[in-house]
Amino acid sequence: MIRDYLKKDYYTRPDIQYNGLMLVRILADNPGPTFTRNLDQDFAKTVKDLLKGSRSDRVRQMVMETLTSFETTKFYDEGLAPLIEMWKKEKEKAQKSTSSVR
Repeated sequence: MIRDYLKKDYYTRPDIQYNGLMLVRILADNPGPTFTRNLDQDFAKTVKDLLKGSRSDRVRQMVMETLTSFETTKFYDEGLAPLIEMWKKEKEKAQKSTSSVR
């Protein structure tokens, strides 16, 4: 369900994408692993597509902040492993493209 809000269908509705990201952040904290164990490679791909294709700087920044937070504070959560691995591979490109836009 949350994955649907992050897909291309909502690129013209950044408010929905932002809300979806907030839900992921909240649910990763509480209930934590009960929620994150359901995040798989497909979810990581959806987030990667959002990171690369978002038309909203606000959403893109939120994705980057969320992934950085997961990498530094939730590295032990096995359910977040696909997201963290994707972020490790994409972080440098994402940060360069964001700094070149500004």
